[in-house]
Amino acid sequence: MASLRDMGSKMWEAYGIDPRKIIIKTGFNCRDTSSPEAKKHIAWLKESIRERGVDEPIFIENTGSAINLIDGECRLLACRELWDEGIKVKVPTISFKGDEVAVLKKSLIANNGLPLTVLELGKAAERLMAHGQTAEEIAAYIAPHLGYTPQKAVKHVKDAVELQQAPLSVKDAVEHGVEVEGETIAVSPALAVQATRKNREKAPEALKKAAVEAKAKGKKEAKRPKTAGKVTKAKVEAEKRTRTLEKIGDDMAKEILRVPFDADLLETLAEEWEAARVLQ
Repeated sequence: MASLRDMGSKMWEAYGIDPRKIIIKTGFNCRDTSSPEAKKHIAWLKESIRERGVDEPIFIENTGSAINLIDGECRLLACRELWDEGIKVKVPTISFKGDEVAVLKKSLIANNGLPLTVLELGKAAERLMAHGQTAEEIAAYIAPHLGYTPQKAVKHVKDAVELQQAPLSVKDAVEHGVEVEGETIAVSPALAVQATRKNREKAPEALKKAAVEAKAKGKKEAKRPKTAGKVTKAKVEAEKRTRTLEKIGDDMAKEILRVPFDADLLETLAEEWEAARVLQ
């Protein structure tokens, strides 16, 4: 039987490596590993690896003089913590080769254990756009498990870049929330993007106001007000036309039953009913 090496169409390097020898390049990974969510994820990975080892390899770039991390920072940090405890687990790695765009895209789509926040995605998408990538091209790398349609994925990328380019105080509000009377009120990325689009200079003030209003309503997060979509708007319009037809029909019936009825008024009502029926 042929070996996997003989059957393979592409060669990969795969080795177990001391996690302390893998370099995490400053500013490369869009993941914020200092966030509470990331710390919880790393802690969970650490216990999982302690029990079972590393199930999924991390991707690295072997330059010949250095081994740089491409994807798997949370797993790598969990392994480093285990080494600090004397548990010398080797990290299975796969060497990936490509230009900066290819490496960035690989990092983006591989971040599926803990979905990227909007701020984290915006950081990566902005760098890709600087290399000439479009929002549509970047959207193809949005993890399917996030449930985005192609159109929503493109919008998600554009919103993420807008948030990345928003004032620092706006991004801080999304990342850390807004303090209101000793309580931290979270701010949704969608609200932050909306406020920045409306007035960039006054966006921080608008977010503070939204946080105050959210707290007054007993809510923990200030969100963008929901607006009716196309389906809802069409339904509302249809119901409105139906009510109009019913009213005109009632007026026509009353006029017909009246003795003597007004022929001119009845003709006008009939024309209105016909016009409304055509729109229906």
